[in-house]
Amino acid sequence: MYLGRRTNDDWRTNTLKVIYTERISGKLSLIVNYQVENNLSHDDKRSYNLVENPAGKDQDGAFSSKMNSNIWSNQGGLAINYVAPKFVLKAGNNVRSIAMDLESELDNYKLKRNFLNWNPSGGIQYTVKQYSVLQLNYTGNSINPERTQLLPLKFNNGQLVTYLANPDLDNSFSHKISGDYNTAKVVSNVYTGGNGSVTFITNPIAQAINVTAAGKYIYRFVNMSGYTNMNYDLMAYYGRQLPFNIQMIAALNTSGGKSFNLTDDNVNKLTYHTYGAGLETYKSRQKKYSTYLLVKAGYNIISLLCNQLLRITFHSLKSNRVWRFIFLRSLKYIQMPIISGNRSLRRLVTISAV
Repeated sequence: MYLGRRTNDDWRTNTLKVIYTERISGKLSLIVNYQVENNLSHDDKRSYNLVENPAGKDQDGAFSSKMNSNIWSNQGGLAINYVAPKFVLKAGNNVRSIAMDLESELDNYKLKRNFLNWNPSGGIQYTVKQYSVLQLNYTGNSINPERTQLLPLKFNNGQLVTYLANPDLDNSFSHKISGDYNTAKVVSNVYTGGNGSVTFITNPIAQAINVTAAGKYIYRFVNMSGYTNMNYDLMAYYGRQLPFNIQMIAALNTSGGKSFNLTDDNVNKLTYHTYGAGLETYKSRQKKYSTYLLVKAGYNIISLLCNQLLRITFHSLKSNRVWRFIFLRSLKYIQMPIISGNRSLRRLVTISAV
């Protein structure tokens, strides 16, 4: 089968937002917001069987879509800010109602869904001492199913691939906790700090894949009830001025996470961890030259647990280096060729039974 494609799409968004701020006292202020938004979209993606009808008039319904969507959202929110000499406190919440009206004209199918979203947030910024600041924040967020997850479009980019609708998809919810600390000694030109965050997503939406005996792939989005996706990141740095007026900064970082999906109705678990280190140096002389050196190294681990039976683990180690030298002449500069390189030092894949 040979298919041709014609596309005619139209997307429009209209938004109205109002924000009101009231100072209640010298330290306390109130912020109220309201927003209404309308998203209209018309997706017209037609596929035509060109084998039996080279003129392109024989429309193929299995790979054609004509979708209309009308999505209204109304959001109201309230937040407070409290400012004191040593700290700043923020807290608030936004509540958003969403009404989705979806239609597939070629399938003569209509779908109406309503969602209620919550977006709580809070944070504190504490000044430990001059040039030393600590921040802690929390953000919660409802994650709606996308319209193409509820009612997917049909494409002709793969005749062995089918996307199924799931009109019963529910919201997911994410919790993110983050922190940041920075301190500086201005006289000695020493800087130290770090930041990190962790995010949990409950009832996550994942892609489920089923493979038939004929080799056809059937995709559908589902809620992974009882499972929680997670990701994290952490970074620390130290910078100072070295002899000969050389600026230096060294950093360590790590990140990782886990997520879940389905293959043939069996749960797969994907985990990953990365570790990195870097060193930067910089030196310049006014109207003379500027030089920069960066050296980084990283180690990655990716692990996939398939159907609770087979574990595939991928290890990789990489390095990166960049050196740049620039001559400065009367507000103009001549840049020497940049010397840089990337190198994969080692890759290792292990497969083991659980």
